Amino acid sequence: MKGCKHRPGLPQIYDEACRMAIPFHGHLGPYLVFGLKMGFLAREELKLESHFHVYVEAGSGRKTPFSCMADGLQISCGATLGKGNIRLAEIPEGSSVYAKVEGKEKALHIKLTKAALEFCRDINSWQEAEQAGEELGHWTFEKLFHWEECEKFWGVSK
Repeated sequence: MKGCKHRPGLPQIYDEACRMAIPFHGHLGPYLVFGLKMGFLAREELKLESHFHVYVEAGSGRKTPFSCMADGLQISCGATLGKGNIRLAEIPEGSSVYAKVEGKEKALHIKLTKAALEFCRDINSWQEAEQAGEELGHWTFEKLFHWEECEKFWGVSK
């Protein structure tokens, strides 16, 4: 399937998640890739071992293409609408998309770098979106994101 070639330096699970995400979402695009990779970054940083006890806030709003990020987060984090452990939040005015991911012990706030935002600025067609998604799949976490620990935000008692 297009867009799911093995990427050296990424775990094989990224390829599997990509193969699941494209039919789930409908196509490969930059915001789907952002969501996938945000989820994998969070799983690594928070040492998440299962799809339970993980909570996600997708700061993407409900407008495409930004909301596409939530589909990638669902696949890579395992937080789903059905389990009720993911929610969409509106993007604060003057801000960009973000994700907050909370595990048992701590939480992470992830946002796009200026380079990632600029890369997506002039996408005007489905074909360009697919090409951008393919290219972004090769970008490192450091090139795509800024992240830091944040306060736990979900409000679920332990």
